[in-house]
Amino acid sequence: MKRRILSLLLVLVLVISAFTACGKQTANNGGSNVADNSGDSNDAEDNGGEDDPVEEAVSYLSLRRTSDGESEYEDLGDTYECRIRCSYTMLELQDEDATLYPELSRALKELNEEIKEGVNIEYADYDQWSKDAIANDEPVYFPYYVDRDMLVRRADSLVLSISIPYSNYSGGAHGWSGDFPRSFDSKTGKEIKFNDIVKDIDKMYDYITERLEDKYSEEWDMFIQFDTDSDPYELYKSGDATQNFYFGNEGITVIFNPYDLAAYAAGSQQVYIPYKGNEDLFVDGRYFEDHMDNYAITIQPGETYCGDIFGDGTEGSFSVCASVNSDDYDYVENMYFNVNGESYELSAAFYAFSQNAYLIRNDKGDVYCYFVTSEFNDYRIVYVYKVEKTGVQLVDAGSFGIWAPAPSGDDWWAWGGIITDPDNFYVDYRTDVLGTTHIHTLAKIGDDGMPEEYESIYEFGNRFDLTLLQEITVDTVSEAGDKTGTLTLKAGDIVRAYRTNAKPYRENSEVYVDLLTKDGTIIRINVTNEYPFEVDGIPMDELFDGIMYAG
Repeated sequence: MKRRILSLLLVLVLVISAFTACGKQTANNGGSNVADNSGDSNDAEDNGGEDDPVEEAVSYLSLRRTSDGESEYEDLGDTYECRIRCSYTMLELQDEDATLYPELSRALKELNEEIKEGVNIEYADYDQWSKDAIANDEPVYFPYYVDRDMLVRRADSLVLSISIPYSNYSGGAHGWSGDFPRSFDSKTGKEIKFNDIVKDIDKMYDYITERLEDKYSEEWDMFIQFDTDSDPYELYKSGDATQNFYFGNEGITVIFNPYDLAAYAAGSQQVYIPYKGNEDLFVDGRYFEDHMDNYAITIQPGETYCGDIFGDGTEGSFSVCASVNSDDYDYVENMYFNVNGESYELSAAFYAFSQNAYLIRNDKGDVYCYFVTSEFNDYRIVYVYKVEKTGVQLVDAGSFGIWAPAPSGDDWWAWGGIITDPDNFYVDYRTDVLGTTHIHTLAKIGDDGMPEEYESIYEFGNRFDLTLLQEITVDTVSEAGDKTGTLTLKAGDIVRAYRTNAKPYRENSEVYVDLLTKDGTIIRINVTNEYPFEVDGIPMDELFDGIMYAG
């Protein structure tokens, strides 16, 4: 009752504040980030409105994902197995966006440290508990573990919303898993709480309750009948909730973890609340009225994502999971999908030492699943599936990967790339034109669900150095590729890999490789268009020292 009274008083204060400030803000979803032109309104009218504030177009954020963790193995006599492990994911804005959104960058760094510290504290506890269990000869199942991931649900110039799945096991009948999303205002870096966006908590309570009863009616007997004092909805009503919802482009998804509402066997519950049609539930539409129609959402294999998947304003659900044969080097034989409660099984034939996925809607409005695996030599391969309300079908089987620009000053390619913008990401290919390496170029999701490249020039992901073994005369070219002259290089000169037009799976009539000299001059060598690659009849590995091919 005290919380309810405090909440009502807070609402009253906010309402009064809003009325007293109404003459000081221009109309722009609450007046945030808009110039105060109230004193110049007449001048603006005289000038034909030329001084009116210009709305800034919504744009996607560019993010990079890194992971870390550790593990320890134990000799248990009959077996040698992992006793304890931990893993966690961190997110950071790419260089340009880190500059454009400094407060958000700071908030992400603090979140990263919070997650890292929390995992390390639990890891230390589990380490001691597992040792105690062995010393006391207790029946245990190893490994003890704690994992925290980060899944980008929405990342644009208005809001960054991240799901943070958590799972652990420290003995007992079973482990536990849940999701603790965090959302931030992209401009201010401030964490967005539930009461920051909800206008009427009681109406929202009624809406969520009705949706839960309708959506989970068949499992309703598993739900705990809470009394007023232990009602989990009080978390929302108190205004303290920051970890119970995530943003989509056009609404929010509220999450209840196992035991919040029901028995463990009932799992988690989710309710999607669209802004359109429920405007009376929200403070305003600042995070919903201006948004992209396409999207790219990070999905954890095995989880059920809940939101407006097909852009029709209704709640949908999606999950994907690979059936892995652990006795055959993690070989995948079947893929399982669930779309709006309907299950679909597709045959598969690839290795998956690790898995992650994206749910993507392109500019055409079609939905695709990008399923990303790591295979031998740590190659990250993408399998493309078209997702429809009536089924799922394979579009492409592993012809490309996804690449991320490395941090400033680091020339090595990185696998931390995250697709947040379906119209702007790096597609990666393996090539053998300069030894076995990777090349990438900027692309968007095309109408057929495949990457559509903006230009057919590919930069080497890792700009490695090569030493010439013999003298050679080459053309010099400009950054635009125009010939500027010739240059003779001697044996012992060092050049660095830069770019090529030799995309795999495509026959080029003329293949070239551009290299950089120590002074930054771009030189071009013309190469045969198939393996073994040659330059003027000289095999590539006889022209350069440092050429390596993978088996």
